[in-house]
Amino acid sequence: MKLSHNLIGCPETELWTSIPARFISASVSESGNNVTVNTGGVAGSTICVMSAFDNGSSYYQKMENVSSGTFTNVVKPYLVTITKHNYIPYLKNPDNIYFQNEFITSSKYIYGVNIYAGSNVTSSKPTGDVIIKSGSNVVFNADNEVNLNGGFSVELGASFEAK
Repeated sequence: MKLSHNLIGCPETELWTSIPARFISASVSESGNNVTVNTGGVAGSTICVMSAFDNGSSYYQKMENVSSGTFTNVVKPYLVTITKHNYIPYLKNPDNIYFQNEFITSSKYIYGVNIYAGSNVTSSKPTGDVIIKSGSNVVFNADNEVNLNGGFSVELGASFEAK
């Protein structure tokens, strides 16, 4: 039993060895499809930018031991994470997420500041309904609000939750 359990936890889990600090002045800025991340002067940090909808399948890039970095051709929406030993991780979730003209056919957990879904919620995508198909399990979790407009529907046999 003592060889199979680690009472401290997973060996990959980072443990704080002093009172953790915060990335107080961290910032994220966009210029087209380029994203610049600044740790606020905290050298030796790791910055990760990844596509939000597919857990980094369409875009994933990490820079280690840096205080800032520019990521090119970033797929939107995206997530930003900054980490360093003895720092509370900095997480930047997408500000506005738009679902328009698409069928959702799998399980998804979508987190952002504001989430909009419907047939005409943004001019950056073709007009069309949003349908959560039978067998799908979808959660929209927003810091501010979830807006479900005309053209949004959930088929019988699908599960949907807005938080």
